[in-house]
Amino acid sequence: MGAVATPDWPATNALLSQFGRRHGEARQGYRQFVQEGLAQGSLWLELRQQIYLGDDAFVKRVQFKDRARGHALGIPRAQRRAPAPSLAAMAAMAKQYHSRDAAVVAAYATGACSYREIAESLGVHLARVGRIVRKQML
Repeated sequence: MGAVATPDWPATNALLSQFGRRHGEARQGYRQFVQEGLAQGSLWLELRQQIYLGDDAFVKRVQFKDRARGHALGIPRAQRRAPAPSLAAMAAMAKQYHSRDAAVVAAYATGACSYREIAESLGVHLARVGRIVRKQML
């Protein structure tokens, strides 16, 4: 944006054309876009064992297409599965289960949650989560 000299190789016209018809308008639109993006925080913090960047609906749609085309064969199983629900969603879903223990086991079975995360989200002691999981696994 003018802070340093632009090298010759970037195709800036194609990018800027997405932000306005006139050069000055496009530069201002791009500057605003970048500033708003910086305020959003890092998208890397939301990643959960995935190779696709997008919301849950997008990830499921792309995974479905990849499976249909056979592309999923070269992708590790941990990345192919749908993202696990958040711990807050699991705590809310605990009401569906016939017991707290079933909710603990379901959260652990996703493979996305540690004992500590489960304990904190369900309001139980860490050691209790371990006992519940071990009991169910036997």
